[in-house]
Amino acid sequence: MTVEEHSPFGGLGSMVAQVVGEHCPRPVKCLSLPDAPVITGTSPEVFAHYGLTGEGIAKTVAEFLGN
Repeated sequence: MTVEEHSPFGGLGSMVAQVVGEHCPRPVKCLSLPDAPVITGTSPEVFAHYGLTGEGIAKTVAEFLGN
């Protein structure tokens, strides 16, 4: 699981997925801002909208591990 305030492409999640896929294939979940125009607002508002808060991240992790 990676979390970043970046596009899903070319960031930490991409690098982790590449290394994991090459060396020990496992599911990887990359939580990031969408690769599209994002909503405007303060950082906390934007992060809350895309689930990049503590609560949102915990929810995504729980759902990911539950599958």
